[in-house]
Amino acid sequence: LLGALLAAWASRLFILPLRAVVQAAQAFSLGRAHGALPVQRQDELGDLARSFQDMEGIIGAQLQELNRSRDAMEHLAHHDALTGLPNRRMFTQCLQQAIERARRSGRPLALVFVDLDGFKAINDSLGHAVGDLVLQATAQAIRGAVRQSDIVARLAGDEFTVLCENVDTPEAAQALLHKLAQAFAAPLAVGERTLSVRASMGLSLFPQDAEEAEGLLGSADAAMYRAKTAVSRT
Repeated sequence: LLGALLAAWASRLFILPLRAVVQAAQAFSLGRAHGALPVQRQDELGDLARSFQDMEGIIGAQLQELNRSRDAMEHLAHHDALTGLPNRRMFTQCLQQAIERARRSGRPLALVFVDLDGFKAINDSLGHAVGDLVLQATAQAIRGAVRQSDIVARLAGDEFTVLCENVDTPEAAQALLHKLAQAFAAPLAVGERTLSVRASMGLSLFPQDAEEAEGLLGSADAAMYRAKTAVSRT
């Protein structure tokens, strides 16, 4: 009986706390939650439990930092660093997915290509820092003119695109184009100044103008250049 009592006492005093630390280590290695550790003890088991708890906190903080870094890298891989808009890679993926949805639903989509007029002159006369602010202001102006569900992207330089799904009629597409043009009717707030910024735009429709992503982009780009040429002749 005395032996049984000593065994129970030893189990409660040493074996169960040690087992709690072991189980906590196993759970942590699998990314699972675990029970309380005997950190209140003032012996070697308490030292072990507190050391494990400290290690767990350090590793957890490092994992969180790694996850934040991974998310930041993922975001940079798909977004333009200057404007925060989707980049060409992400826009192309979104366009291909939108085309597949449009094929299934039978509802058209519209693609608008936007190119700033005289942007090189702004860079040359006011500097690239102001040019960057103009691009940021342009991104905000375009986003403010379209629906929340529409995708605005910066392809490169001063080239932007807008993808609008479920644009059921050519009239609705033209209304979208007019609303975008109105976004540039007034001067844009560029830093501490306002600048008059003009843009040429081209529109393409799926499936009327093209049935593939590359064809839609090419059609909208060509329409934009026709608009730019017409402006330069006036």
